[in-house]
Amino acid sequence: MKKLATVLIVLQVTFSLAQVRPGGQRPQGRSQNAPNRENIKFEASKVAGILKFDSDEILKKLKIKETDSIFISVTKAVETYNHNIEEIALLNKDLLDGLDLVVNETTKSGANNQEAIFEIRKRIKVKLKPVRDSIKIEDEKLSSVLKSILDEKQFEKWEKYEKLERGKLMPKRQEQTRPNTGNRSSTGAGFGGGNRNRN
Repeated sequence: MKKLATVLIVLQVTFSLAQVRPGGQRPQGRSQNAPNRENIKFEASKVAGILKFDSDEILKKLKIKETDSIFISVTKAVETYNHNIEEIALLNKDLLDGLDLVVNETTKSGANNQEAIFEIRKRIKVKLKPVRDSIKIEDEKLSSVLKSILDEKQFEKWEKYEKLERGKLMPKRQEQTRPNTGNRSSTGAGFGGGNRNRN
């Protein structure tokens, strides 16, 4: 059943791509101004915002010692969050693997025209919305628990740390050389990353 689900995902997204290519033909050649995506790997888990935190690193950042009264509470909150995120990842493994397969294979095949990319992004957004929503719920739970445990200064440090870690999920931006334009093209085949705004 799992393999069947993955195949169905691959077929559905692939079919949508064929519709945006006239005659189902592969684009001929590569534009000189097109960003090089050959070495960029799309990861659906990152786009969905799947992220587990290092509890030891958090404790260090917040300057919480093992002898502090909140040490166990903070550790438990982070570990509970990580466990729930892992459950979400496992539950959606077939979906994530299927999207990875489709997008990376499509990118290899040279589907670098903007219309095809836009169509893929739309499909990805729809497919990953339930995953993003589930993660958002867990984010809010963790934030609520930590806010009730930490003091104001520690919580501000936590928010900055979380924002920094989530920023690492975003694909690096690479300037695209285009005459007379200031446009930029993001890497990762323009598929975005896992930011906190998942609505």
